[in-house]
Amino acid sequence: CWGDKAVEAKKCRLLIETADQHYEMKLLHIGLTAFKENTKLVLKKLILKRKLSNFYIDYPLRRSFKSWKNAVAINVNTKLQNNKALWFWCVTLEHRSSELG
Repeated sequence: CWGDKAVEAKKCRLLIETADQHYEMKLLHIGLTAFKENTKLVLKKLILKRKLSNFYIDYPLRRSFKSWKNAVAINVNTKLQNNKALWFWCVTLEHRSSELG
């Protein structure tokens, strides 16, 4: 009879609505998961860009400091060698003057 068919149609409609809700929830879950993953990747990329920009800012400073440090070491070494040479020259002059006198 038509009453049984109406009940059956109502059940079928409820099943279809439940399936639609389930599908929509699944799509929502997939979309949110993709959005979270994209957000993580964007933040990671931003952090890497900041690190890279810091590297490009710091690298010339480190390089110039290293060259300055090397120049200072060379100057110190040169001064030590000059002092040593002057000391030997002084000793040589003293020796020559003692030989003459």
